[in-house]
Amino acid sequence: MLRTKQSDSIITMALLASFTALGVSCGARQEAPTTVSRTPVITKAESAPSQELRGVAQVALESAPTETPQLPADVQRAEALWAYMGLGDLGLEDSPSEVVQVSLQLGPKMAAHEFSIGLDGSVETAELKQIRRLFRCRRTGRTHRINQGLLAKIADLSSHYDGRTIEVVSAYRHGENAKAGSRHRHGRAIDIKVDGVRAADVRDYLWGRYDEEVGVGFYRQQQFVHLDHRTNYPATAWTQKHHSAENTYKPRWARVAKRPTLVAAVAGLFQ
Repeated sequence: MLRTKQSDSIITMALLASFTALGVSCGARQEAPTTVSRTPVITKAESAPSQELRGVAQVALESAPTETPQLPADVQRAEALWAYMGLGDLGLEDSPSEVVQVSLQLGPKMAAHEFSIGLDGSVETAELKQIRRLFRCRRTGRTHRINQGLLAKIADLSSHYDGRTIEVVSAYRHGENAKAGSRHRHGRAIDIKVDGVRAADVRDYLWGRYDEEVGVGFYRQQQFVHLDHRTNYPATAWTQKHHSAENTYKPRWARVAKRPTLVAAVAGLFQ
């Protein structure tokens, strides 16, 4: 990795020249917006000029004469210059996730509990312990680490249904209480109901929402939906008609639920 004073100078000069050309003053220093390290985070909408500046800055970084484009130090320098001008950040690093309030309930007769979960599945340590307790194995009482991808899907579901209470039918299952290969064994799966929403509607939303890293099962007799986060494995949908029946994979509802997503995607190409 080659880094020279010349490359540093060219990046800085390119950024300054670009900002000057767009009429941005570099005189008085402004304080960068204060951000909370974890939650909650409110992202300000970008104005058209700031979007233009963002593009110019990124082009300047990409055009720098280095063997490895966008060296970490160069990225940090560009971010610092952007913040110096009071424009926030370039967005070259992951932005903190939006946080939603999720209401979870262990059984229909139990009190609901509110949790702050990021749409990326991030949770404060204290609340995460409570969620593990809520998601414990119903037969043994044991707890397990809950997969962040699963928490992200739960947060998205709560956001979609405006914070309606999500009933936890079953989550972590210890040892012999789950089938071999079940994602319930690893804190990657949950069976749920959403208060006031048909199980079929929850099923269709979840299956239509994700194209990968998801498993959605519809349990018709019990009227709940299985949701899991799976990696390095195809998205999978199935139906179980009654408790003792075998799963039916690639059910008709799975094909139908994908259609709104496909139509929206095609329509977006012509906007």
